[in-house]
Amino acid sequence: MSLTHSTCRLAIFVSCFSIDAICSSKMLSEYLKKQFIVFQLIPVVGYIDMKEKFMKLDSDIMNVILIGCGATADLESFLEIDFTEYLAPDMSTEEAQRLLSMGKLDEVKLTRKIYVVDGHRPWNLDNLYGSPMICCLDDNSAAELNTEKEAFYYLINVPEGASADEAESEESEEEVEDLADDDELDLEESLDRKRNRSEHKESAKKKRKRLIDEYHEALESYYQQGSTLSVPSSHQVYDLLSTIGELSIDFLWLAVIGSRSLRDVYHRVYDMVYPGLKNEMQRLQSENDSFSMRNDQASRSNGANGSTSSSLLDFNVSKRADNTGLQSCKEYTLFLLHHWTLYDAFFYSDYVNSKCHLYSNDGRRLLKTMFARMGISLIQANQNWHYLDLDLKKKLDGLILREVGKFNLTEVIINGFRRNYGFHGSISSGDYVEAVQALLEYAMPQPYENGKSKPMLNNGRRRKDDGKEKRRDGEDGDDGYDENGEDEDDDDEGADEVGKKHDSRTKNEQFIAGFWRAYDALNSYESVIRGMEIAKFQQQFIFEKGSEIIQKGMVKTQSKFKVVILNESFTTNSSITRSNINDSTFNKSASSLKDDRVVDIKTFGNGASMFQNPLILTKLGNWILNVQADLDEGLLPLLIGAYNSDTSTYLICGLPSRTSFEDEDEEEEDSDESDAIDTEDSDGEGRGESAKRRKTKHSKRRKQSKSDKVKQQKVILNAFSVLFEKVTQEISIQARMDSFQSAIIELRKEDLTKFLDGLTRYSQYML
Repeated sequence: MSLTHSTCRLAIFVSCFSIDAICSSKMLSEYLKKQFIVFQLIPVVGYIDMKEKFMKLDSDIMNVILIGCGATADLESFLEIDFTEYLAPDMSTEEAQRLLSMGKLDEVKLTRKIYVVDGHRPWNLDNLYGSPMICCLDDNSAAELNTEKEAFYYLINVPEGASADEAESEESEEEVEDLADDDELDLEESLDRKRNRSEHKESAKKKRKRLIDEYHEALESYYQQGSTLSVPSSHQVYDLLSTIGELSIDFLWLAVIGSRSLRDVYHRVYDMVYPGLKNEMQRLQSENDSFSMRNDQASRSNGANGSTSSSLLDFNVSKRADNTGLQSCKEYTLFLLHHWTLYDAFFYSDYVNSKCHLYSNDGRRLLKTMFARMGISLIQANQNWHYLDLDLKKKLDGLILREVGKFNLTEVIINGFRRNYGFHGSISSGDYVEAVQALLEYAMPQPYENGKSKPMLNNGRRRKDDGKEKRRDGEDGDDGYDENGEDEDDDDEGADEVGKKHDSRTKNEQFIAGFWRAYDALNSYESVIRGMEIAKFQQQFIFEKGSEIIQKGMVKTQSKFKVVILNESFTTNSSITRSNINDSTFNKSASSLKDDRVVDIKTFGNGASMFQNPLILTKLGNWILNVQADLDEGLLPLLIGAYNSDTSTYLICGLPSRTSFEDEDEEEEDSDESDAIDTEDSDGEGRGESAKRRKTKHSKRRKQSKSDKVKQQKVILNAFSVLFEKVTQEISIQARMDSFQSAIIELRKEDLTKFLDGLTRYSQYML
């Protein structure tokens, strides 16, 4: 990277739709700021957007970094790059071509380099082996591509059309030889010579033709396997920074958030990087704690009347009120448990919902039965976590571990991390991801003429345009909405004008605005808290629409996959029901809260626009996929599409099938561990020590089983990325495949039937 500060020599392109990529860019940008390196951070929505912005780069840009994008595309071809235009003054074109033919890409001197930090696979081999301008940050997956590498280098050195010409010339030579043999020799001798010739060793031309066919087949098999994600880009960036000695708890927390955001779909990826993140956390946290204790002791020794008891208390730095450290913990897969009610955390959890079928009456009765078995009343379950009984909070882990095995909820508690925020409290990595994801997906309140958002009041009320006195907070029967859920303070003219302004905003602008909200929230506690409130309403939307889809039987089976098509009547009539939860953030006594924690509920009223957000549509598809995976014996991938009435197109997402990781031994260990906890609480010290020893043995067994479990997990491959491309070429339809996640496509309404028929035909061979 250039160290010239007078001008910008570095551009960083970041995918807008990936929390992992956003965390990576945050780490890298913070380091560059610290080093006073001028750079330009450019969020991109898709490949077309990336190409347009790449073409507009100044010629002074010497380094381009792609984060969360670029690994699966032939960048040199797509971006129309001619590397000879970027040769260094002391490097001739002939010399560069000679080094390129020898495979010495690193020796080609260029004035611009492109660095790819992307965990999406499969690699485009042209990026790895065919371009001196592109450098890929690999996770050692390229070391396993020996066959593909050999095939790639062999084929790029074969002239185009050589295989066909050789085959034709070889056939003509055989015909001439056969005619000559027939004229000069009798029939018996001719047959003998033909037989001997067939038994001879293959000629050089035949060998070449056979190798070309084999190598073509090897590369085609590699590219046709489907798309996946092998490593978090945030983990790669953190490793890169740690190599140069830039380590901090803040960077590690960003790596944790980026990795945790992938767990819902890519269990294997998160389980693979978790041990390394935990070890790094323990090392950094112990160093920070030791440094804090030394500073505190030094300050007390310089002060007067320092008490011995206070110094002893400070040895546990993790419990200090001003601590902002990081620690590993057992994390709940319940939705925002520590920031919502216990009942709603269970009810809106994707995992609990898929296992207990909470969209049905039987499932809801089962949830109440679960609370009854744990000894938790519904009154307690509907209390906000902050006001829940302290004794119940302390023993909640034991209660859950004791009962979840009976309801097949073996993954309610998982390994995770928690970040302390001083006097504010702490936030788990899972809750943090939900908040940042909600800010990324959230459509901001509609703007005024000058582009600024309308000023917000408590409970989402707005000021009147005519400057009339606003309503008093906490007034009985007044929450800023009429009986139909509409804002009473907005007049019709203002709404029409605002609607026109909103329609003029493009999708790309909305997605980029969401990127900056999520980017800024990574170091803003207040923004994360606000994101949690948004996440609650979005999760309610997903649950309501998912339940409606299941109950109406809208999930259909097409050969090797399931399909859900949300037609015009479903998307245009969708709205989000206002929550009736007695949440302190939205009730009438919320006047004491800060405005940054208040969410405008009305902005979630247009469900049609939410269906056109690929993040929301993918989340809805994953919700349905989890439910279907538990209902069906066979695990099938899912295709979900939503209609856009404004453009008369369908946005379609293909999601890979889920794999089940249920482990009976783990269930037994969980039950044994809960028994050990109960024994320790009820018995004396002697039995308590015995229970601790048993607990230690069980924990060791669980660690061993979890490590074996990670190895046994299969890589999730999304074959829809290949199917979409093949079908669109086969039936010759106009479609838009612009997403960095290649299993997302947008096509016209009239082409939907042909597209589904084509998918059904090809899925017989590929899924």
